[in-house]
Amino acid sequence: MTACSDPETLAQRTISRRGWLAGVMSWSCAAVGCGTWSARTHHVQAPVKGLPSPKMAPDAVSLDVVFLRLDASAEERLQGIWQEVNEQSIEIGSRRRLDANGVRAAVIHGELPADIARWADEAAARVRDDLMEQTGMAADVPSFVQKLQCRAGRAKELTVRPTRTEPISILRTIDGRVVGKTYTDAALCFQIRTYPKGDGSCRLRLTPEVQYGPFQSTFIVRDAALRRDYQRGRDSWEDLAIEASLVQRQVLMITGTPARMGVGDPFFWTETAAKTRERVLLLIRLAHTQLDERFAPELTEAASRAAENPL
Repeated sequence: MTACSDPETLAQRTISRRGWLAGVMSWSCAAVGCGTWSARTHHVQAPVKGLPSPKMAPDAVSLDVVFLRLDASAEERLQGIWQEVNEQSIEIGSRRRLDANGVRAAVIHGELPADIARWADEAAARVRDDLMEQTGMAADVPSFVQKLQCRAGRAKELTVRPTRTEPISILRTIDGRVVGKTYTDAALCFQIRTYPKGDGSCRLRLTPEVQYGPFQSTFIVRDAALRRDYQRGRDSWEDLAIEASLVQRQVLMITGTPARMGVGDPFFWTETAAKTRERVLLLIRLAHTQLDERFAPELTEAASRAAENPL
């Protein structure tokens, strides 16, 4: 059973109000020129008794993920933000395919734009004051902050929209030709793969995917063992994968185009409980990598081999 389809996913990722505020404060800090993303970074923590925290694997990458919903009043400001970010970080052929399918992406190299920090603060206030927001019922795509740990080359699911009972039709443009398909009991997600490098940078690859229909029993082989698993039907769109290389604290920004169309429509536009339409803005920050080729080149080589042959 996958996270994208798991009915507990929404509860797991709709974090507490305190967690929302702490996460947003750390993101907003960059917009006002703070040296770090967390106000608590310079505090000396007293030793905590109990079991030690598990260590991250050498090829592990830590990502901070934020989903924001924006109403129509933010459209003009958002268009101005595209002048501040670097769309050239996305390969030109990929940008063209994404644009034809209603998706736009860029990398934020410097400080977080002030408008994005303000929108994050406003989202935190809504989560603090609105019970519907706290329970994830305010919209199909709730606002939330999430931390992900990824291993080199291994897929990690990021749910965008949990399973919906009503059918959903998704159109795609392939070489100028429009094709479509209708899905029932569909959930939308990204498969994230990370490829860390020894210089501290990391290449991210996000592949949009829809999982649909009932769970079915199947058998898979892993490590020379046969085991039963339960999976749903899935369609992944590798031609619409988003790739970008980030260094620590840089942010990958993804949303829909002004014209709602293609894959971008169900992924980056949502309906609220008040029956209004809002834009979804996805931000992914590279928080931490483990590799350093200056001191442990053998770990960098091992991570490269692991990425080429993921489990």
